[in-house]
Amino acid sequence: MVKVKLIAYSKPTAEGVTKHLPVLAFKVSIGKLHDHSLEYYLSDKYPEEKVKRILLSAVEFPSILEHITFTFIVEDISRVCSHQLVRHRLASFTQESQRYSESYMKRVVERIVKAYLDKKLKLQQDDSSSLRHNYLKTGIEELKKMYEHKRYSDIIEVFLNQSSPKYSSGESIRACYDMRDDYKKVLLEAVNEAFVLPGSIRDEDKICLAEDLLRAVQRYYELISSGVKYEDARFVIPQAVKTRLMVTVNLRELLHIACLRLSPKAQWEIRKVVELMIEEVVKIVPEVKELVKLYCKAYGVR
Repeated sequence: MVKVKLIAYSKPTAEGVTKHLPVLAFKVSIGKLHDHSLEYYLSDKYPEEKVKRILLSAVEFPSILEHITFTFIVEDISRVCSHQLVRHRLASFTQESQRYSESYMKRVVERIVKAYLDKKLKLQQDDSSSLRHNYLKTGIEELKKMYEHKRYSDIIEVFLNQSSPKYSSGESIRACYDMRDDYKKVLLEAVNEAFVLPGSIRDEDKICLAEDLLRAVQRYYELISSGVKYEDARFVIPQAVKTRLMVTVNLRELLHIACLRLSPKAQWEIRKVVELMIEEVVKIVPEVKELVKLYCKAYGVR
C-alpha cells in the first residue's frame, strides 16, 4: 500500500508560523512591510482571520504561496505512478536507483524463503517419522544454503515447481492454472512485496499476473548471477515494480498537481498519492483543502 509521509516543511525563524510566510510575502508585495515588524506578521499575534483571508485570496496572486515548501517520502508506488509524478517540472525528486539497489526484488525472495521455512518447520514438528523428519531437515538446509549463496533464481524455481502438481520445468503448462491455494497465498504475498497489482484485475487473473512478475524477478537474478550488472538486469523488470522517492514541492505547485491528479480522470494510484500529500499538508496549513478548490476553479485546471 502506498505510503506518504511529510518529513519537512518551511518554518520561519524564532516563533514564526509556517502559513504566515505567504502573509509576509503579501505585505512585501503591496509595500506594507513597514507598518509592523517582520516578527509581528510571522507570529500568531497577527490575526487568524486575516491570515485565512490572505491565503484564500492568494489564487489571485499565487506566487506568494511559493514561499512554503514541503518535503515528502513517498513509498511503495509503482514506476508507472512515479513516471507520472516526476513529470511535474516545478518540484524536486530523488528516486531510489535500480542501478545500485535491489531492495524490493530481494523482499520477494525473502518472503518465499520465510513461508517455505515456516511450512517445513511446522511439518517437521508435526511429523514424528524419523525418515520424514530427515527429509524435511535436508530440504530446509538446502534452501538455507541457496539463500546464503544468493541463488535466488533457483529458490523461485523450486517454489514454482512445488506449487502445482501439473507443473514441471520445461512444460508449457503454467503453474498459475493449477496452483494450490496455500501457494497462491504465498505467491501474492511475495509479489506484493515488490510490485503493485491493480485492483481492477480479477482475482483469478491476478494469480497468473503474479506468476509473470515472479518470473521476471527470477530472470533478473539469473542475469545478475551470470555477471550482468544491476543497471542492465533491470531491463527485464516490469513497470509495476515498486519504488520510493523524496519529493520537495512548494505550495503553489502542489495545488496545481492536486488539480490535475485529484481529477476523476487521473490514474487511481497517483490520485491516491496526491490525496495523501494533501492530508499531510492540511496538518500544517488547514486552509489547503479549500485552496485546492479555489485554485482549480480559478485556473480551470480540473
